[in-house]
Amino acid sequence: MLALILGTRAKPAPPPVRWLALACQNRHSLSPHAGRCRHFLIFDLAAPAGSEPQRLDLSPQQSLFALQADAAHPLDGVDMLIARSIGVGIRDKLALRGIHTRVTEEADPQRIVQGFLAGSLITRAAEASPAGGRRQRGLACMTPAL
Repeated sequence: MLALILGTRAKPAPPPVRWLALACQNRHSLSPHAGRCRHFLIFDLAAPAGSEPQRLDLSPQQSLFALQADAAHPLDGVDMLIARSIGVGIRDKLALRGIHTRVTEEADPQRIVQGFLAGSLITRAAEASPAGGRRQRGLACMTPAL
């Protein structure tokens, strides 16, 4: 009610996340671009703390850059994908599959998961620029809704 009086809107709750995918081409740190990445670490956020992530290795034809809208993909079922950069096209393709995307400067997978669970991971979304190019902006803290 107070929000209506003041003319402000409540911030929408973050999406519930159980399966978190991190684009990790070298299998040790977050990749600079999700579209060409072929190696992912998949974390089950409902698993006990300290659980090892699953490794997902894709063929070149399965990269997100080559993602086909009408074909099944090994990342289907993941709730959120995080990388150091995600283009608007990849973001939109994943959104159609129900996969949320975020970008962060953090490179360490364990710190990303810990920060995500604590609600302290600084992330941003990929957005189209007014000129039709691509850019990323808008920092935010992500808090998981489990």
